Amino acid sequence: MLILRGAHVDQADPVSGSTPLNEAARKGHRELVAVLLEKGADPKLRDNSGASPIENAARGRHAEALELLIAAAGPADAEIGALLSESAIKGQTDIADLLIAKGAHVDARDKSGATPLHQAALKGNLAFATLLLQHGADVNARDGDGATPLHNAALSGRREVAALLLDKGANLEARDSESGATPLYHAAAWGRTELVELLVRRRQRQEQGRCHAAGRRRKEQLPRSCRHPKATRRPLTAQFSPRRANSASFPQNLQILVGQPIMAAAGFQPALHRTLMRNATLFTPDARRHLRLLLRSIRPLADRLDRQFRAILRQRPYDALQIRAFLGITPAAASRLRTLDQFLEQVEYQGRRLSRLNLPLSEVGEILGEFGAALDPALAGAFAPAREQLQLITLLALNQSYFQVREAESQAFFGLYHAEAEAVGLEDLLARLVNVLTRTFRARSGRLQLLTTPPTGKLARPLYIQHGTRDEQLIACPFMRGAHASYWSFPIQKVALLQLGFDVPYPWMPRELAMLHAAGARCFEAMERVRMQGEVRRLEAGARRTEEAERRRIGRDLHDEAGQSLVLLRLQLEMMEKDAPDALRPRLAQARLIAERTVDELRRAIAALSPAVVERLGLEAALRQLAARFAKQQSAHVQLRISPGIAGLSAESQEVIYRVAGEALQNVLKHSQATSVKLLLGLADKKIRLSVQDDGVGFSPETAQGKPMSFGLAGMQERAALLGGTLVVRSAPGKGATVILELPRASAKGVR
Repeated sequence: MLILRGAHVDQADPVSGSTPLNEAARKGHRELVAVLLEKGADPKLRDNSGASPIENAARGRHAEALELLIAAAGPADAEIGALLSESAIKGQTDIADLLIAKGAHVDARDKSGATPLHQAALKGNLAFATLLLQHGADVNARDGDGATPLHNAALSGRREVAALLLDKGANLEARDSESGATPLYHAAAWGRTELVELLVRRRQRQEQGRCHAAGRRRKEQLPRSCRHPKATRRPLTAQFSPRRANSASFPQNLQILVGQPIMAAAGFQPALHRTLMRNATLFTPDARRHLRLLLRSIRPLADRLDRQFRAILRQRPYDALQIRAFLGITPAAASRLRTLDQFLEQVEYQGRRLSRLNLPLSEVGEILGEFGAALDPALAGAFAPAREQLQLITLLALNQSYFQVREAESQAFFGLYHAEAEAVGLEDLLARLVNVLTRTFRARSGRLQLLTTPPTGKLARPLYIQHGTRDEQLIACPFMRGAHASYWSFPIQKVALLQLGFDVPYPWMPRELAMLHAAGARCFEAMERVRMQGEVRRLEAGARRTEEAERRRIGRDLHDEAGQSLVLLRLQLEMMEKDAPDALRPRLAQARLIAERTVDELRRAIAALSPAVVERLGLEAALRQLAARFAKQQSAHVQLRISPGIAGLSAESQEVIYRVAGEALQNVLKHSQATSVKLLLGLADKKIRLSVQDDGVGFSPETAQGKPMSFGLAGMQERAALLGGTLVVRSAPGKGATVILELPRASAKGVR
């Protein structure tokens, strides 16, 4: 295993921020969790989503791994208390039992102030509520809105949960702080007939119990005022039909049964959908109230409306994914959620799915209009303003989700262009491209590899692969194979293969497949361009090598033939000068001096054609000789500094450094009028850096580019580029000039 070879046990994934312990906890690998904890893995580190290993193990219902993590983490009441509320929402009784055994407080509150018993009652989970009550949960605890678990049980409509709470002492008279409503009001408003009957009978039993107790003490007959009319013991189905339950008033006999006045629906503000309502600036207080009433009115009709809407959608060419997305953005879906925040999050999520399913936004709006037409007869035209408000915020959320998808696609193509511009070589380009594509499609890992031969079989076309199938063997990277729940395999123009791994089964959607094709075409263009640039550089390097060989040959020819002939001519003139008459000696002396100057010029030309001094003396000695020669020709102070560690450079790198230094000093000599020159050669950030700086008159680099030189700025830049380096000239009139050459150490060491 890697951890036995010295790998850091807490090293996080660069994309998800997940540690090995987080992954092991998420997948429930108890043995791996034990080994990682033994090696010192931190059980409290969180990934980019904010989840710790304890939370991942609890959410995956991996009890054994969770037990190990809680024991290693030590006291963490707040975290396991929050997990207890989350397990209540999901109905994970086994995980809850373990958390309670490990010290989780049964009345721990989440961010909304709700206890696990509140969540269990809202979900109608009888087994979970029983477990919590067995461990002493407070049956009359209040959440952030003053609601008790019995209020939530009235909302869920689970008669068994309400009966359990009542048996444990739940207060029938409790009112929530936001609206002052009792559990009986909630049950009536939602049309929970059986639950209303239960609450009424319990209320009657309490009243009769109090009256009989008083009668026994006074030995008097029970007053008639304490008896209930026979009409109140009738079934309440007709009294609490959905439409009647959401009307502006409620049956008078219900008020008699409860023994207290009940608030009219017009003044009732339920706890549902409160978070967004408080923060949204689109709604007035009256609009918020009517929107709450609308959602409560739709809830009893939601299932029937969904069936009608599904039948309408099936008459059109929509598949199951599209129908499911449509059903998630209707008012019926909003009525099933506690808050409008949750509904808007769901609309944005389903809107992104609809966008990736290539459904136009205008068509989605038309479909929502058809749902509204189906809703009209059910509501008898009521709540028209509230319905318009709900449709408005739904369309705004859909617009936002469509924009997010388009923006992500634009950012992906921008990232591909940026990767092409910043890449240094083909390998670097492939790494940058796969990083962009992995982020774009929200994959856990990815690989982009060049192919020596065109792909065949299933790899020749886009392929979705699930974990555990035979096609998983087609994943080229051994580290990806078997490590993910699903994969995408996509060939790029028969020259490369893109493969992405996902943590969940995630088949691509139509727009994502189209995006793959477009991104693949862009990647192919980038790879071809970089490949062609590499080929051009290779050809340029070959041309430069040929040029250098020709320079050397010309230098040798000049030295062996023209140079020797000129030396012989100078000797002959010197001998003739000695034997010549006095009248000819001045003229012969002048000819001899011309020959000597010609020999010197020829030697300088030979040195310029082929810097043999570098091969003979080495780079450091050659630069010192170059600086000394410059100091003799120019009355300027020359500061030369060469850092240690320069030895071992390739011959090509030494030649480029020497030529750039010589050309820069030659330009200073001809144009600069400098009094001080600094020539520095050293190592900086894994690069070889040469700097030639003067304090002369300066110049405009743009203007100088067009002037002919013996070597020229353009020539220096081309030579630097051949080795993967750069050459920058910084200057301005009156501010001197600086020439900076930077070569990668890999290229400078001869690694091509």
